[in-house]
Amino acid sequence: MSVLNRAFTNREIAIILLLTLVLLVLVYYRFFYTPMQDRLDYLENETATVDTQIQVEQGRARKIQEMLEQIEIGIKEYPGEVMTYDNVKSEIDVLNGILNSAKSFEVTFQQPTANGNNVRRRVNINFVARNYASARAIIRQLHDSEYRCMITTLSMSPASRRFVHENGIYYYTSYTDLQNGNVNVNLSMTFYETRYGTDLTDGLLIES
Repeated sequence: MSVLNRAFTNREIAIILLLTLVLLVLVYYRFFYTPMQDRLDYLENETATVDTQIQVEQGRARKIQEMLEQIEIGIKEYPGEVMTYDNVKSEIDVLNGILNSAKSFEVTFQQPTANGNNVRRRVNINFVARNYASARAIIRQLHDSEYRCMITTLSMSPASRRFVHENGIYYYTSYTDLQNGNVNVNLSMTFYETRYGTDLTDGLLIES
């Protein structure tokens, strides 16, 4: 009798059903469960990353607030006039006038962006002041600019080095506090302008 024509025994049927079930489980695990679990793990990691970024930003904001309070500058008040776009030349003049009292400085303007009639122009500034009092005075002048602006990031560190003799060794090392010598300041600030009353869009990134 042909093998193809004979009836399967109950044992053979049970084995075939078992193998079919195992195959279905393997297919489900490989093509459904594993990708789904990988996706869930990815989403959990993304959520954790976002939470961490939020905590970092909150910590940075608190640090900036504390620094500004220490140098007697409040960030709740935003003095200065909101000028019509494009006011960059006047802003450059103001920055040059304020930063001329620093030992050295570098200013980098980013491309201005517009949301409706509101224009934001971010500026990154690095300067070396002769001492902490001078650094504080410059930051205050930047904050109190005649044009509407806000300081968004701020860090200060010692910039001077001192000659040390220790255990028979002579070497230079940086000061560990801001009260001795030059002070290095890195900050970002945003100037605010308006498109009200002008159709000028040259150099402007329009947000959708």
